[in-house]
Amino acid sequence: MSRRPRIGYYVHHHGNGHASRAGAIAGAFPGEVTFLSSLPPGRLREAGQVVSLPLEDDGVAAAPPDLHFAPLHSPGLRERMAIVARWIAAEAPDLLVVDVSVEVAALARLCGTPVVYVRQSGRRDDPAHRLAYSWAAGLLSPYPDWLEPEGTPAWVLDRSFHSGTITRFDGGRRPPLEPRAKRLLAIGDRPARRAAEVARAAPDWQVVAATDRPLEGPPNLVAVDPAAVDLELLASAAAVFGAGGANVVAEAAFARCGLVCIPEERPFGEQLARGEDLRVNEAAVVLGQGSSPDNWPAILEAALARRERLARWADGDGAQRAAEWLAELAASTRLAGSSTFSRSSQRISPRSESSSSQPLAGHAPQRR
Repeated sequence: MSRRPRIGYYVHHHGNGHASRAGAIAGAFPGEVTFLSSLPPGRLREAGQVVSLPLEDDGVAAAPPDLHFAPLHSPGLRERMAIVARWIAAEAPDLLVVDVSVEVAALARLCGTPVVYVRQSGRRDDPAHRLAYSWAAGLLSPYPDWLEPEGTPAWVLDRSFHSGTITRFDGGRRPPLEPRAKRLLAIGDRPARRAAEVARAAPDWQVVAATDRPLEGPPNLVAVDPAAVDLELLASAAAVFGAGGANVVAEAAFARCGLVCIPEERPFGEQLARGEDLRVNEAAVVLGQGSSPDNWPAILEAALARRERLARWADGDGAQRAAEWLAELAASTRLAGSSTFSRSSQRISPRSESSSSQPLAGHAPQRR
């Protein structure tokens, strides 16, 4: 009788998307999952075993061109990598999911552990990303395959699995696509800061700002604790006002809300690429940073008209598909001479593709 698969899951500590995705996948995974992260254990939903990692925010900032962040003489980095290596040596996981760190992925592979690297939106054609992609046993693309850009290199597509969008609500019942009260839910620091502006310009709407900061504004503006943003609150909102992060977009789609999106500057143009996806597919109203529209009522109505298009971005089964694929891949890596290992010796060098050959991951020119 075969044993249950056993994997590690490295979770980056910035934002909410990495932890939300990891928790959803772990909840559906038919085996053992150990999280490795600098996040507090309480931030990791469905947490079983958690290996806590120190931050590497000391030392001299420097990195060779094939890495993103590897400060010299950093006690935090030394201890962080030593903990990961010791855990691999002690537990011998079937594979390690990395969401995301090129350096952790490289360390795991050098320790003889198969790696699944999580792809994200934005331009990821730099040497470090090509290294992580080419060393990986598989690439998890947490978005629908129709959002894959046409020019993605064949060698990237060859090892990519498109799970579809993943949310913390996956596996649950989606709210119906029916008319709702004019309620706008502002999620994220910058949208919450602008909530009073929207409330004054659109008095027919109730504006709910998820923030722990004091708010002043008209009577149709209320504040809630960010921790109170759950599916019930999302389902009560006709539209969401947020940035272009994977988490807020995915949850608005799952809850069948409209979306007003103001993408923020992020490394590799991640949110700008996702915002372009939303714009081209007419799935949301996308505004530029620094924009001061004077027609908020019209913008909110336009977001409502796009609810059905946005809803197609999340079907609620992404986490289950990802978990099943990871379980199959974990089982295959335990077999000597499996296709995973035979293919790895033939993989393209991360420097063999020109930087222009890798388009914006997750950026689709076509409308769906």
